[in-house]
Amino acid sequence: MIGKYIKQFMDDNELSVDEEFGIKNKDGQKVFLNNNGSFRISDINGGMLTSVLGITDGPPIKLLDAALVELLRENYFVEKKPFCPSFGERYYYIAPTGVVMNSIFNGVAEDFLLYKYIGVYKTEEAAIKNVSRCLKFWEEVKRK
Repeated sequence: MIGKYIKQFMDDNELSVDEEFGIKNKDGQKVFLNNNGSFRISDINGGMLTSVLGITDGPPIKLLDAALVELLRENYFVEKKPFCPSFGERYYYIAPTGVVMNSIFNGVAEDFLLYKYIGVYKTEEAAIKNVSRCLKFWEEVKRK
């Protein structure tokens, strides 16, 4: 039964199974459990939130369960980690004209500058969803 809610939550936040993400509270503060701020959902049907550091038993599990409930109640929010391509991997970005472009990550300055200041995306669809956001970043770059 909980799997339906977890699936909807993951769809709403564009998360996939075992994708790492952070958690923020309503005030925008990052949430840490046992000094760990990186989490993933590893089991949709069982509703299993795990920490990336691998908290597996004892009281921290209760904290993870409570954090999952707060996420589902929208008292906590997902903070997705930005996509960072590996060497030789194709990525997509928005040009200053608003056109979706793609390139292969070769580790040159242009790759890192796009990643840091504009944003790069794993898919063309993800880039298209972020056109207006990226154009705002381009405007900031032009002003500097």
